[in-house]
Amino acid sequence: MSEKNDKWMMFKNYMHNELGITKDDIRAWLKEAVKSQAELMLQKTFDDFDMDKFVRNHISTQMRYWTTEEVRRQVASLLADRLIILSTDMEKYNKA
Repeated sequence: MSEKNDKWMMFKNYMHNELGITKDDIRAWLKEAVKSQAELMLQKTFDDFDMDKFVRNHISTQMRYWTTEEVRRQVASLLADRLIILSTDMEKYNKA
């Protein structure tokens, strides 16, 4: 174990004294390298991702499982919500 520590100390002293590399330099290099790799990974992951295609596929997949009755129920629910909002808006308008 002592030999391992000696080699590490020799390497550390060489970097510090001969090359003038500090811990801050190493941190800055690591930060830059991580940032560059993260950008590259994001680009590779999302470069060929098309939101429009994703949404269309999701909608078509969901529509396979919808029955006519389900669509009617959802449309009726949305219209009812909209009518409630409109009626409260009209009440506020009439009071003013």
